[in-house]
Amino acid sequence: MLERSAKHEFEAPIRRGQERSDSDSPRFAKPDDRGHHAGNSDAAVSVTGVNLDLKGLPIYVFDRDGSQQSQDLLKHFQASEYFKVERVVNNYAAITRALR
Repeated sequence: MLERSAKHEFEAPIRRGQERSDSDSPRFAKPDDRGHHAGNSDAAVSVTGVNLDLKGLPIYVFDRDGSQQSQDLLKHFQASEYFKVERVVNNYAAITRALR
């Protein structure tokens, strides 16, 4: 899964009657020799809200085995929110016809 993060800097609120110039902003403050901004604190927030999960992906199932284990696996696919079992077929010709 891909994750993205972003750094956001927070600024003090502007009070009534007060104007803000670009030089007041932490984005434009010059750092000292250690890389710290004098007179203000830096705040960073990591955002990982990108979700690339596919849900309801339609699938066709050809269960050649037919065992209890393969039936249990099929039930897990049917119960999953990520897959939608469109059809269960019993031979190879049926699956190739369904996928055309």
